[in-house]
Amino acid sequence: MQNVALERVGSVERVDHRSHQRQGIEQEATVHMGPSATAMERRAEHQAMREGRAYEPVTMVGQHNAGVIERRGLRQYIERGTEWLRDAGQRISGRLHAFAATLSGAVDRDRRDAAEAQRQEQLAAERAREQAQERQQAQEREKVAEKFRTIAGKREAGAHGYGDHNSDWKATPEALRKAVDAYNGANQHTKDLYIEQIQREPQMARAVGQLLHERELVLQRDRGIGL
Repeated sequence: MQNVALERVGSVERVDHRSHQRQGIEQEATVHMGPSATAMERRAEHQAMREGRAYEPVTMVGQHNAGVIERRGLRQYIERGTEWLRDAGQRISGRLHAFAATLSGAVDRDRRDAAEAQRQEQLAAERAREQAQERQQAQEREKVAEKFRTIAGKREAGAHGYGDHNSDWKATPEALRKAVDAYNGANQHTKDLYIEQIQREPQMARAVGQLLHERELVLQRDRGIGL
């Protein structure tokens, strides 16, 4: 009946009316005390109470039973302590697992952050290299534009060596001569646009730069022969 009532209220506890032996529980048994021993123990207990001291069994049976009860209490205390230690160990183990999971997550985040930081550093370094390369190329285009403008200025001013039949002008590739004459025949706005085109467009700068390089090679060759 007790177990039915416990089941109805949803409790997992159950009452077992079997003896410890039938339940398979090993427990030291007490010895049945007869009337004589019981009377002696009661008188000893009353005497101890009158004298204000702790009662101690006086018969062999009483002493035996007191020892059994004491050992039972000690066993229960040890069992409860063991159970508490087991539960505490499980709780600590659970906390350690949770801490390990948290730590693992933190380590993973740190690794991802480090990888992302490294990637950003690589991107920054690559951008820096590209910007340095762009600056260098811009400087080279500026040099090409300045050389072209210098030649055009000398041609327009009629400087020595830049006449139609002079050696410096003949050393200039035909395509470059035509570009210089076209440049000199244009208005200032068109001239500015042409120079800006050389400065900003790599393909234009390479083409003009190649013509300038060919002119330098011819001049160096002619001067070598002259020497």
